[in-house]
Amino acid sequence: MFHPIKWLPGRVTVMLAAVTLSMLAGSAVYAHVDPHTSYVGNNLDTPVQVPAIKDYWAMAMDKPADDEAMSGGAVAAGENKLFLVQGGQLVAVQTRTGKKLWSFGSGIKTTVVYENGRVYAAANNGTLYAVDAANGKKLWTSSIPSKGVSQLYVNGGRLYALNGDIQAYRITDGSLLWRDDYKESLPGPLLFAGERVFAANIESGAYSYEVLHAFNLQNGKEAWNKMNKGFPIAVEGDTVIVQRQQTIIDKGMLTTLDTLGIETGKAIQSVEYNPEKIDLDKQEFYSPGSAWISGDQVYIAVGLKVYAYPRNEDPDKAAMQTYLSPSAGDVRYALGPYAGRLIFSDSQSVFGVKLVNKGPVFYNGGLSNPVARIDLIGGGMYVAQTDGRLVAIDLVKAQPVSQLLTYGRVFGPTFKADGMIVVQTKGKLLAFPEPASLK
Repeated sequence: MFHPIKWLPGRVTVMLAAVTLSMLAGSAVYAHVDPHTSYVGNNLDTPVQVPAIKDYWAMAMDKPADDEAMSGGAVAAGENKLFLVQGGQLVAVQTRTGKKLWSFGSGIKTTVVYENGRVYAAANNGTLYAVDAANGKKLWTSSIPSKGVSQLYVNGGRLYALNGDIQAYRITDGSLLWRDDYKESLPGPLLFAGERVFAANIESGAYSYEVLHAFNLQNGKEAWNKMNKGFPIAVEGDTVIVQRQQTIIDKGMLTTLDTLGIETGKAIQSVEYNPEKIDLDKQEFYSPGSAWISGDQVYIAVGLKVYAYPRNEDPDKAAMQTYLSPSAGDVRYALGPYAGRLIFSDSQSVFGVKLVNKGPVFYNGGLSNPVARIDLIGGGMYVAQTDGRLVAIDLVKAQPVSQLLTYGRVFGPTFKADGMIVVQTKGKLLAFPEPASLK
C-alpha cells in the first residue's frame, strides 16, 4: 500500500545532510570539485633532470651583515688560500681541500681583504690588523680604531676603512693618515682614480638628491662635489663618466652621461641619449634609463629593452641596436654583455638575448624556484635559488650541467679560485671543482 511522505518543516535539511554524510563517510573530500575553492598556479616541477653533485668540502663561517655580504668582503682569496672569519677568528684554508692552515685573533668582523701576501681584517672594537697570509702572524695593529667597518680597500700603499667615514692607513705599519672631512655618512662603494677617491650618497632637504664626492687621496679633504651626479660608471684617462640623476626639481628626462675632470670636477662633455624618441615638448615626465659602458658600447636599459650605441659617436647619428627581453612581465636587465649575451630576469626566470642576431635564449631548464642571485664565471652561469640550490648552466648551450644543494639561501657572490667554485651560504662556505664543460 502506498504511503505518501509527509514533508514536515525542518526535516528536509536533516534528511539531506544525513544522506550526504553517509555518502562521504570513509572517503576523502577534494576541493577541486568546486573551482572556486581551488587554484592551481605554477605548481609544476622542472622536467629537466639535472645531475646532483656534492660539495667537495664545506666548513662553518660567520655570517656577515647584509652590506658586507653584498660588497663581497666576507671571503678573500690569494696564494691558493681562502681567508674568512670563523667563530670570531680570521682563518685560512686551502682552497682545493678546505684544510685549515692557521687562525688568528678574536672578535674579528666578517670584513676581509687580501693583497700582496697580506690579509687585512677589522675587529668588532674597531682595531684593524695586517696578517701574514703565509703563516697567520700579526704584522701590525692600527694606531687608531675605526668602529663599525663595513668595507676595506687597498690602493696605492694605503688601507682604506669605510664605516660611513673614510679612514686611510699607511699599509706598512697601520698608522692613521687621515679621515675624510665630510660630515654626512658615506655608504660606499669607493672608487680610486688619479689623486681622488670617489663616493656618493643621498642628501635630503626639501627633496632628496644624489651627490658625487671626490676626496684628495693625500689628505682626505673634499676636493669637489657635484649634485645630481651618480657614482662613476667608467674611468677614461683623467676623466670619469657619470650618469646625471633625475629629481623632482631637476627633471632631466633623457639619459645623460657627463664627462668630468678627475682633478677639478669640471664638466668636459655632456651627451644625451633618446632611444625611444621621446618628444620633450609633449612629455611631462619620463624616467631616464640606466646606463653603463662595456668595451666600445654605451648600453641603456629601459624596461624590457636594452639599447646599445657606439661609444664615441653622436647618438643622434649613430646606428643604435635594440635588444628585447624574450619574455614580458616584470622582467628587467640583469647582467652582461657577457659571452655575447645580455641577461634578463624577473627574479623567477632567466632569459638571454644574443648580441650577434638578437635571438632569444632561455635558461630555465633545471630552475624551479625564485632566483636569489646570478654569477657569471667562465663559460657558466651559476644561479642560486631561494630553496638553497645552486644550478650551474652552460651559457652557450643554455643547458643545466649540475646542481648543488647547499645548506641555506646563498647570500654572497659565487666565485672561482684555484679551479674551485666557491659558494657562500648562511653560516657555511662550500667549494666544488669547476665543471669541465664550463671552463
